[in-house]
Amino acid sequence: MKTSKKVALIVAAVLFGCGVVLAMVGLSLRPLDDKMSTFAPVYLDHTIPVSEDFLHIAIERTDCDVSFSQATDGACRVVCHAPSGVRHTAKVNEDTLTVREEDTRRWFEKFAVWAERSRIEIYLPKESYQRFFVTTSTGDITIPEWCTFDLGNMQSDTGDIVIKGATAQSGLTIITDTGDVSISDTNSLSKLNISSQTGDISLTRVRDAKRISIGTDTGDVAFKECSSAWMFALVNTGDALISDCTADRLAIRTDTGDVKVRNSDAGELSFTTTTGDVKGTLLSPKVFDIETSTGDVRVPPDGTDCGTCKISTSTGDIDIQIK
Repeated sequence: MKTSKKVALIVAAVLFGCGVVLAMVGLSLRPLDDKMSTFAPVYLDHTIPVSEDFLHIAIERTDCDVSFSQATDGACRVVCHAPSGVRHTAKVNEDTLTVREEDTRRWFEKFAVWAERSRIEIYLPKESYQRFFVTTSTGDITIPEWCTFDLGNMQSDTGDIVIKGATAQSGLTIITDTGDVSISDTNSLSKLNISSQTGDISLTRVRDAKRISIGTDTGDVAFKECSSAWMFALVNTGDALISDCTADRLAIRTDTGDVKVRNSDAGELSFTTTTGDVKGTLLSPKVFDIETSTGDVRVPPDGTDCGTCKISTSTGDIDIQIK
């Protein structure tokens, strides 16, 4: 690139930066009401009463945070807090309460310097439902501890998903892109499948599950005080932590992430990494099957009449102890 073009680009970048700074300074000197009316949308509250009974819940793709509360008066209603131009409908059809979002704003109306969090709060008259499907784009999803359902499916692009105490008897599937997933204090989850790209996944006191399967790319995975017949995690560059957990079968696979095991055990253990380390403490002796290329290895002597522990690394170190 010619010197004159480089100079022109640098000057243009400097002038643009100065313009942004001056605009922000000028904005800060204006009255608050004036700023808000120009750079923030007007948010409206809208309540939709639901009089029909329903067995299933479906929240279709929305940018709002989604949460649930108990209807103490026994009357279902959907309370929305969203920008002007964003409307919601709530209708019961074929035993399913379906909440939909319609955004009629023009593209430039969706950008704002000061913006609140849009939200949908659904007041439910019962505690138990059959199918429970929620999909958001940027909104968080929060499921309270009193809520139970037979089959659940939660999806969000950038929003976080938090489930505390709720149960899904036939299975729960969670999919996120960059959002984090946190599940805690729940029993009787039959099948739990979680998939994320960059979000962290945390399971705490998830007990008596039949199958837990987790997959993430760059996010970290943590199992704490969990129990399951089968536990599996596939991680790319994130770390995996297993603390105070028990299982019949436990398998962790990572690429560059570390595997850390604390006071955990399983009849059949399998840890596979490429450059990550595998370190920690097990609760009972094992017959060890170790494969490594250049990593250092320190494991206890093989036990007798006990479970197995297979560890495979390329350049990662292995350091396992029996508590």
